[in-house]
Amino acid sequence: MTPRLERGGVSLVEFPNIDFRSWKPRPALLVQDPSVRGPYPDVLVAAITSAIETTGPTRPLFHVESPEGRSMGLRTDSVLALDNLATVPEDRILRQLGTCPVMGMVDDLLRALLGLP
Repeated sequence: MTPRLERGGVSLVEFPNIDFRSWKPRPALLVQDPSVRGPYPDVLVAAITSAIETTGPTRPLFHVESPEGRSMGLRTDSVLALDNLATVPEDRILRQLGTCPVMGMVDDLLRALLGLP
């Protein structure tokens, strides 16, 4: 059963590896509004990684003990990799972990990443 899909939801997702042939379960943030979709059952997600040394302008760090980390259901300090987006089939979304309470910041970072006003 696919978890309920809402923008800002953090889920455990089978995320594609760099070779695009294999998949690894990892937390991911649903950045797409699921009501705005094409004809396929796919959604756009951003990877969440425990490689905290990869923080950067579009890679905010969330501490597991922070209110944001707890709301997101993180198990370790993690980086939201907004520059690592993937379109994944809905059936690769395994289960809901939590929700991101700072979607305004995410929106700002995505606009900067994409060069939008």
